[in-house]
Amino acid sequence: AVKNGIDCFRGSENDILDRFLQAAKKYNTEFIVNVDGDDILCDPELVDKTIKFFTENKNTPDFIKWINLPLGISPMGIKVSALEAVCKMKDTDKTDTGWGKYFTETGKFDVIERTLDKSLQRPDIRLTLDYPEDEKLISIVIERLGKNGNDFNVSDIVKLFVREPKLLDINKNVQKEYWERFNEMSNTKLKQ
Repeated sequence: AVKNGIDCFRGSENDILDRFLQAAKKYNTEFIVNVDGDDILCDPELVDKTIKFFTENKNTPDFIKWINLPLGISPMGIKVSALEAVCKMKDTDKTDTGWGKYFTETGKFDVIERTLDKSLQRPDIRLTLDYPEDEKLISIVIERLGKNGNDFNVSDIVKLFVREPKLLDINKNVQKEYWERFNEMSNTKLKQ
């Protein structure tokens, strides 16, 4: 990144929340849009919509999440002042999984849930990259939709799964294991 003139920030490997906070301080920002590294098909239009929603409603959202969309397609927006509050409240330095629960399950933050048109609400589609089956499915999606470059969005992806519903079978067997592991590793302890 440095060699190519791209700013980058490295922080704690295990404490993602602290990493976000330190990056926000370094770049002097009041709002973060997070796209996890395993969500390689995150729709850039949703990043733009998250930013637009925050800038138009600055006094409202502490945390913006997209719901009912394919897993791995959407970003999350975090107000840095809320992130600072969470970092003071958390009782662990291991926040690499399930960190969003600090915002959504504590009742202390203004959480805004956004979604798209009903035709795009497909939470049954899994497009995050955790298992070999996920890599296989994502490769097929890119092969099918990326023929003219990688200029496709959530609408194109949903249309592909409507045309080829058997694609869901490729990684459906890992979904239960994923959520069990996710819930087991989520560590949202707060200081008393």
